[in-house]
Amino acid sequence: MQNLKYLLFIGCLFFFFTCNTKEEKKVSVTKIFNGYTITGVNYTDSDSIYLLNKDLNVINKAKIDNQNILLKGEINAPSVAFLKLNKEEDLHTIILENESFNVLFANNSATVLGGKLHQKYADYQNNIHQTAISKSKYVDDTYINENYLNFIEENSTNLLGLHLIQQKALSSKTIGEIQQRIESSTNTELKAYLTDLKANTIITEAAAKIENRPIAKGFSGTNLIGRITTLAQVKRGKKAVLIDFWASWCGPCRVLSPRIKKLYDTYKNQGFDIVTVSQDRSINAWENGVYEDAMENWNHVYDDDNDIAKMYGVRGIPHMVLLDDKGRIIQNKIPIDKLEKELKKIFK
Repeated sequence: MQNLKYLLFIGCLFFFFTCNTKEEKKVSVTKIFNGYTITGVNYTDSDSIYLLNKDLNVINKAKIDNQNILLKGEINAPSVAFLKLNKEEDLHTIILENESFNVLFANNSATVLGGKLHQKYADYQNNIHQTAISKSKYVDDTYINENYLNFIEENSTNLLGLHLIQQKALSSKTIGEIQQRIESSTNTELKAYLTDLKANTIITEAAAKIENRPIAKGFSGTNLIGRITTLAQVKRGKKAVLIDFWASWCGPCRVLSPRIKKLYDTYKNQGFDIVTVSQDRSINAWENGVYEDAMENWNHVYDDDNDIAKMYGVRGIPHMVLLDDKGRIIQNKIPIDKLEKELKKIFK
């Protein structure tokens, strides 16, 4: 019994001192770095490296220590960025993510490895030249290839698709093809960008097309009253002029006469004029044809030696040429349906 009491007493003392003794435990906490790390080697004369965002603003920089590069930071979302050495002008693209990268600078070039998106982009760039040779094609003067379109389609939900689109001057037709390929994509930002890009490209293409219009070659010829009519006279102050190569013996030409007359009557007071160039074999036949088709209200010249026709590459009639307000050729050999549409646009 005495032994039992002794054991109980010892147990209580142990419990008492254990409960009232505060043992301080040192807990070691290691902070996890969730940002990006860019390491590498520099074999150039530069002693500093800069990281720039897509607007070319510096977002990080570091001194190069004994050829060793170390840049660390954190970004909210993947983005297109650039690496630049302080003694070089070149910018080197990096698809920046909160991941590890390795870079090598040598001989005015840079090799960047690492990052899931960047590696995918680098692999595409490495393969594009070989695939372009075998699969390339031209679409509206814009160089494009299946590899390019496939890459955009596969990366329409991340920034690579948009980045690649921004690297090329695309035609409106190609933009439309891309839109079809990413129709099911959930990337609303990319879709909105393509919509705006296509609208602006159409305007740019139209302006470029106008600027590239050739100036119509001047000519003169004898009119119905035996005087000289020149193209310069007809063009003066007009928004649009139609040169109509025809002949009284040309059945298709005579069929078009009512439609041409309707266009003249519709737009004559808005700045539209016509000069017909006759390919008739005789002056009498020419004059009779003009009056029979009620075309006497606009300008006519007789091209007895076909000199004017040769000037405009006329190989058959009817052959019509539409000029703009600056005397430039909108279209040589324009069909009547297209003529009606063009005049409607000009005089809308």
